[in-house]
Amino acid sequence: MRIRLNSSVFLVCLLCIGISAVSRAEEAYIYDSHGKRDPFVTLVGITTLRQAVETLEDITSIEDIILQGIAVGAGGKKIVILNGEMMKEGETIGHLAIKEISKNSITLTIDEAEYKLNIYEGKRGG
Repeated sequence: MRIRLNSSVFLVCLLCIGISAVSRAEEAYIYDSHGKRDPFVTLVGITTLRQAVETLEDITSIEDIILQGIAVGAGGKKIVILNGEMMKEGETIGHLAIKEISKNSITLTIDEAEYKLNIYEGKRGG
């Protein structure tokens, strides 16, 4: 006895299997921190993450700057993340110049006015 599958029945079966796989893949993943800090949430704070200006070239005052991070790489090379963009020590973009980058702060100038920004908003440690 030989059974022939109708091609339309075969396609319907494949379609059902595909829909089942897609519905399982779309289930939302919820991160369980087990009481620890979520590594995907910024240390600076979500409320400070506003987009003040579109690019670093548009910065004209200290209020336009959002300090998001400082990184020190191999060989002591330092970068700072401002408004979602990276800059190196000594780099100038528009009115903004990065004068110095340390472990927890940066010194910058905007139109020759000098400012120091700290990465942490309060005391750390305990």
